Amino acid sequence: MPHDFPKMQEYHIQGVMHVLMTEAKSMIAAGNALLVDVREQDEVMNGRPELGTAYLHCPLSAFMQYVDGLPTDKTLIIMCAHGIRSIQVTAWFRQHGREDVLNLDGGFEAYRG
Repeated sequence: MPHDFPKMQEYHIQGVMHVLMTEAKSMIAAGNALLVDVREQDEVMNGRPELGTAYLHCPLSAFMQYVDGLPTDKTLIIMCAHGIRSIQVTAWFRQHGREDVLNLDGGFEAYRG
């Protein structure tokens, strides 16, 4: 279940909802969500979730090129390394009217943890 405040990271933006990795994995396994990785290519080379088609790499430096192509029929779970960039992207989506976007609490570090 998404929560109002992060549990694994300190950084928070009011109005952004967070999801723990265990919750994210359940949502993805049920086919209800897609993990969107906004880390840069050099960060992804250090490891990435193996989620098949439920994973998209959309580096933040080129993110606007990907926005219009992101699916609208699934919840987007935004991930970066530690949760700071992803919370900013999640807030951007909410400011632009998309409510079904969650921040991965703790980022890739939480995924690997």
